Amino acid sequence: MIERDDRGPDVQQAQELLRAYGLDVHPDGTFGAQTEAATLMAQRRLKLAVDGVIGPDTLAALERGPMPRTVPGSLPVFLSRVRGVVYHSQRDNLEHPSGTCNVTSLAMVLEARGVRPKHADAQLEDELFERLLTPEGKAKAKAIGVTSNPWTNPRMLQWLVEQVGHTDAFAETHTWADVWAHVEGRGIPVVISGRFTSSGHIIVILGRTLDGDALIHDPYGDWNRGYASARGDFRVYAKDKLEAVTLQSSGGLRAHLIV
Repeated sequence: MIERDDRGPDVQQAQELLRAYGLDVHPDGTFGAQTEAATLMAQRRLKLAVDGVIGPDTLAALERGPMPRTVPGSLPVFLSRVRGVVYHSQRDNLEHPSGTCNVTSLAMVLEARGVRPKHADAQLEDELFERLLTPEGKAKAKAIGVTSNPWTNPRMLQWLVEQVGHTDAFAETHTWADVWAHVEGRGIPVVISGRFTSSGHIIVILGRTLDGDALIHDPYGDWNRGYASARGDFRVYAKDKLEAVTLQSSGGLRAHLIV
C-alpha cells in the first residue's frame, strides 16, 4: 500500500503509472498533494474505492493500461491553486492547542494578505488569541452575548479580522460557488468550518482539482488519516466527503471570505 507522505522507488513507479494513465504527475518519488489528487481522479475513472491510497486494486488497474485516447501526462490535476500561503499548525499554540483551529486558520489567510505578528518571535495565531482576551475583546464579546471561549465564535473571528485592517464577509449560508469565486476569482484562500471532528473544526481552502476535490491547509493535521498524522499542509480532501461534513443546518456553508 502506498499513501500520502510515502517516499521511494515504489512511489515513483506508481507516479509513472498515473502519468501513463494520462494524469499530469511529476514522478519524483514523493507522495504529495499532486499524487494524492491524481490517485483520487484515477480511482473515480476506474470505478474503484475513492480513498487516495494506492492499494493492490488501484495498482493492478493502473498496470492494466492507460485510458483510451489519452496522452501520458496530458490531463492536469489541479484546476486552481493559491500560492504563497504558509502553513501553520495549531498544535504548537501557546493556549488551547487542541481547540484553536479557528485563529490558526485566520492567521494563515491574514499572513497571505500581508498581516504580520507584532513581535518577531511570536506566532500570529497566538497574538490573535490574546487580542480576544483584551478589554476591547471582552467588551465586544459581551456586546454580542458571547460568554465563553470567544475564539470559537465566528462573529468574534470576524471582529478579529477587522482589528487587523481587513474585512470578513462571514455567513452561514455561503455556497461552494461563493467559495470558488473567492479562491479562484480573487486568489484569496477561504476559511471554512465543518464536522471534521465531533466538536467541529476549521480549515483553509487553497484550491481544487479538476474533479472538484479541495486542496487544504488543515491546522490540526490530516483528516484523511483520522488526525493520526499532524501534517496538515497541502492535504487533498475528496469533494463528496468534504461536502458531507461542511453543510450547515442553514443549508449553506459556514465560511469566512476575507479581503
